Amino acid sequence: MIEREIAESVASSTTPKAVAIFGPCGAGKTTLLNQIVDIQRSRWIVGDLYSGIEALNLKTEADVDALLSSAKTIVIDEAQRIPDIGLKVKILVDRNIHKSWGTKIFLSGSSALDLASDIKESALGRIKSYRLWPLSIGELAKYDSWALVEERLGNLMVFGMFPSVVTDPRGARESLMEYLETMLYKDIFATSIVRKPEQIMHLTKLLASQIGSEVNYDNLSRETGISKTTIVEYLDLLEQCFIIRRCPSYSSGTVSELKKGKKIYFVDNGIRNAVLEDFSTFSSRHDAGALFENFFFMEMLKHNDYEKTFATQYFWRTKATANTKVSEVDFLEIRDAKPYRAFECKLSDKISSTSSTRKFQEKFPNCPISIVTPKNLRSFFDSATARADQG
Repeated sequence: MIEREIAESVASSTTPKAVAIFGPCGAGKTTLLNQIVDIQRSRWIVGDLYSGIEALNLKTEADVDALLSSAKTIVIDEAQRIPDIGLKVKILVDRNIHKSWGTKIFLSGSSALDLASDIKESALGRIKSYRLWPLSIGELAKYDSWALVEERLGNLMVFGMFPSVVTDPRGARESLMEYLETMLYKDIFATSIVRKPEQIMHLTKLLASQIGSEVNYDNLSRETGISKTTIVEYLDLLEQCFIIRRCPSYSSGTVSELKKGKKIYFVDNGIRNAVLEDFSTFSSRHDAGALFENFFFMEMLKHNDYEKTFATQYFWRTKATANTKVSEVDFLEIRDAKPYRAFECKLSDKISSTSSTRKFQEKFPNCPISIVTPKNLRSFFDSATARADQG
């Protein structure tokens, strides 16, 4: 069993607060809870089932007490499908405190959309949240070895890091296409704002073809025939359902810097390639550079999220003028409102600093730039090296 980075933190979370795990469908949330919860002393409530909804039909204090006393641990899986889940979590936690039941309450959700918004309004201060992403290369290296990860890196960048794909590489294509057809849009199509599913599918395919490039909402609107307002709503939806992540441009306030730019990456390369129906080998792809950039972006996001580095990811670019060329850096991490470190993603280790990155270094002399390639990727995610770097 591949050990997940957040397993210890989730397992050691104590009552009376509820503990929620958000993440993409298929990332391993239920598997993780099965690992850390004593099955014999727990009660599982599944939001996808009518019986699960009925189990949380809490009309009286006696109903609440009966549920809290029914097991030492309550697990609510696919919690976002339970009506008024935020209010129900509030009631359970407050009663748990009042009666000193000491019951552990876990929730999982493959969409942060309804669950997160409801909790913000109703269960504020009563829940500890974690995000579980597809496997990280650090997690995979602990399970196998860095040598095997490096050997498989090309396939991982094509088929992605979902547990079912990593553990069964022969069935990866079939698994990803099935995921796309039966699960990817399940939470999205269930929302009231999606009136024409074919539109958001068209938008998703367009985004998949543009990873690593700056996107323009007006252009997306023209190419899809969707209004700009709806484009923004759909992008919010895709992000909250763990399909994409937006990476904004960073500006220190000077006129020359891009201030409102956006890049969009996919939470998993395999899902991105399934959207495009392209599983060509990494070495033969015209978009290999963009795939590596997407892969590195998500690995850094997982690392920062799991390690609680409080770093925020941006890209940096200047505006083109008649007399100057565009200068840019692929990724920039901001900590405590200051540029902390920057990264340039390259497929070849023979490429060093360019005039573009030199302009960044002139502007931010205290922010080091690292050239990241498939060959040196390990140095950024080996747990010992990474923790030493944070210190």
